[in-house]
Amino acid sequence: MSILRPDFYVIVCPMAEKQIKEKQNKSTVLGALSDLVIFLLFVSGAGFAGYYIGINQRLAPIETVPPGTVESLESLVDRATGNKPVIAVPPPPPAKTEPEEKKVEEDKPVEKKPEKKEPEKKEPAKKEPASKKKSAVPDNRKFYIVSRGSDYIGSSITVSINNRPIDNFFGPGKLIDISPLVRKGKNTIAFDAKVMEDEYNQHLGDKSFALALDLVAGPEVTEKVEPGSVLVTYQRTGADVDADTKKVDFVVSD
Repeated sequence: MSILRPDFYVIVCPMAEKQIKEKQNKSTVLGALSDLVIFLLFVSGAGFAGYYIGINQRLAPIETVPPGTVESLESLVDRATGNKPVIAVPPPPPAKTEPEEKKVEEDKPVEKKPEKKEPEKKEPAKKEPASKKKSAVPDNRKFYIVSRGSDYIGSSITVSINNRPIDNFFGPGKLIDISPLVRKGKNTIAFDAKVMEDEYNQHLGDKSFALALDLVAGPEVTEKVEPGSVLVTYQRTGADVDADTKKVDFVVSD
C-alpha cells in the first residue's frame, strides 16, 4: 500500500484553483458580452420603432378643427391626461312669449280677397292714311304677272312695278301677285332682260320659240287668262341675243 506524499498535494491544489478561477473569469466575460449585445439590440429596436412611428406621424394628414370638436388634438390630449374636454354648447333658442290669441289668429286660414281685374285696354285700330286708302286698289280686283311660252330661250327677265323689283323670270308657268304694289291712277311696269350663257339657250337664232310675260287684271289670280284682261305683254325669243330694257305705263281707274 502506497502512501501519497504531502508535497504532491501541495502541488496539485494550486493548479485546480487556477483552473477554477479561469473558468469563472470566462463565464463573467461572456455574460457581460451577452448583456451588452442584448442592450444594444434593445436600444436599436427602440430607436427604429421611434423613427418609424415619427415618420408615419409626420406623413399623416393634419386637419384643422375648431376647439371642442370631438376627436380633435385637444380632445385626445385631454382624454389622455384624464381631463374632460370642453365642448361649446350652443345657447338654447329664445323662448317665444307671444300671446295665445295671436297664435290662434295665425292658425286661422287667411281669406284671400278677390283681386280686382282691370279692364283690358284695347288698342285702337291703326287707321291708314286717307290718301293711301284712296289710292289702294279694291280687294275685288287683282293684278298679277304670269309667264308662258318656251323654256331655255337664253334670257332672264327681271320685272319691277313702280320701281320695286318683283322677281326674275326665265321659264313658263310662273305666277306672281302684284296687287299690293298697284295703286289707282298711273303705274309703271319695267322689264329688264339679260342674256344668259349659250348652254341656257337651246333655241339659239329661232324666233318661233319665245317666253312671254303678261300683266293681267282680273277678279282673282289664276293661270287661266281671260281674253281682254291682259294689260301689258313682253316677250323674248331664242333669236334675241342682246340685253333689253322696256318700261310701260298703265292706268288703273276706279
